[in-house]
Amino acid sequence: AILVDEAAEAVVVTIRGTKSLEDFITDFHFMSQELDEVGKRCGFNGEGHYCHKGVLTRCKWLYNDIKKRHTLKSLFSCSSPYRQFKLFITGHSLGAGCAQMLSVMLRPSFPSLKCFAIGPPGCVLDEELADICEEFITCIVQQDDIIPRLSPSNAESLRNQLFEVLARVKVSKINLFKDVRNPCHELSLAKRNSAVLHPKESVNRDTEYYTKLNEYINERAEKNRRSGPTLYIPGKIIHLIDISSDGSQYVPYWATRYSFDEIVLSDRLITDHKSGPVADILKSIRLDQVDELPPDCHLLELMHDGEDEEYEEVTEATFFTCFKSTRGRYTFALAVLVTVTLVLSFMVDHSCDFFSRDAVISINDVEYKYPHMEFGLFGHELKYCLDEDGCDMMHNSTVEDAGLCFPFPPAFHPDGYMVASRAFSLFGMIFGSISFAIVWASTCLNLGRRTWLFLTCSLIASAICKSFVFLVLRTDLCTAERNEMENELPDAALQASCSISKFGKIAILSIFFWVFAALLSWRMSREASFLKISSDPLGVSNE
Repeated sequence: AILVDEAAEAVVVTIRGTKSLEDFITDFHFMSQELDEVGKRCGFNGEGHYCHKGVLTRCKWLYNDIKKRHTLKSLFSCSSPYRQFKLFITGHSLGAGCAQMLSVMLRPSFPSLKCFAIGPPGCVLDEELADICEEFITCIVQQDDIIPRLSPSNAESLRNQLFEVLARVKVSKINLFKDVRNPCHELSLAKRNSAVLHPKESVNRDTEYYTKLNEYINERAEKNRRSGPTLYIPGKIIHLIDISSDGSQYVPYWATRYSFDEIVLSDRLITDHKSGPVADILKSIRLDQVDELPPDCHLLELMHDGEDEEYEEVTEATFFTCFKSTRGRYTFALAVLVTVTLVLSFMVDHSCDFFSRDAVISINDVEYKYPHMEFGLFGHELKYCLDEDGCDMMHNSTVEDAGLCFPFPPAFHPDGYMVASRAFSLFGMIFGSISFAIVWASTCLNLGRRTWLFLTCSLIASAICKSFVFLVLRTDLCTAERNEMENELPDAALQASCSISKFGKIAILSIFFWVFAALLSWRMSREASFLKISSDPLGVSNE
């Protein structure tokens, strides 16, 4: 988001942190990528410099989006009332890493910009470029926050330490696990470790375990050297230290990026990464503030030259990643809902417990209760007789469900209602499958309004088709008064009635799910239409 704070005379670019599954995938694209081409495009010297690949990919998209909308160009143009305002770029977590790299990309156009990164990743830029960024980037890290310490080198160091500790264990693994689960005060930690671990100097290292471990460590180190340079936190770093142990009082001090070269395993490594507490801490302490000159409006031309190349970089920066949920959690929730509903519909169509039939057969004015039967669209539940002498309906022999689904015999000829129910069931599955494909594609792609409307119609069609499946309750199995044993008992007459069974109720539930999914899809179409109309949220003209 790009905000204008008139009271503070500042334009602020804010970038959110990890939210969707695509963001998590971006986090783990930590391989280093060269900045030569990006530097040529943005106007800085990127030769020999490297950046976190996921962060760079996201920043290319952000840079091109800002460029396409001409937002900053309009806000800092020579005729803009905001020309004298300061420009700040800020973000948290993944957003902090993106804010750092985006600041490097925008600085040629805005020399006086400042970046404040809260809890940035521990591997964003190479060491030399990280030193250069100290002039305009300030990072804020709270106590034991794990994200600024999370880098491939630190992770491998933690892994090596874990292997080292495992070699020193002198109790069984189950006892070690129980011991680790129990809380321990720091004062008694040494005594506790001595009870479960051998002293480090007493461990024999001339073993096959250590030989293979050293080979593995050397192999990984060589692979890391070939993959590119080590990446660090760029800029100056303010480390907020809790001196009260209860979070009530913090002291800030200038730290080096090498202060975060190991992962601290504490009970607050996750909670210290939350942005809310950091904001409260910053309000309670005093940081030096340096006045800056406003950006020169004539330098803005550097960012906006080469308009024809604008979308080429977007194509290069955009990567196809499933579950990236381009409109937040709604598309993923809708995809899960459609998947569950499609599975339920498939189960209903192939069940033998869709409706149950109770029938009475009359022979010479004497009524006999026909065995209770469970039916589906394509089969029925198999019964077995509990009477050793065999089942005889004339004597109401007891039967019981065999728990097996058996297809209708060849002699069974479905009437028009049964055929129609089967046809609607098939069409419902077809529309449901189409909806399934589209809705999962929506988690990977930005769909337009027409596509969302088509999805809505497909979901409604699935609901309608599934509703007409209940025509099966009008079939002869349920309504006709007929003689099913005309050859054996000409005088027999059968009266039948049907009711919805277990999977019939599930079918009703699936219809409601289809309708609810259609409402969500219609909501997405409205959002797509709104986003199309509101392509310039700040009301800044693209002309």
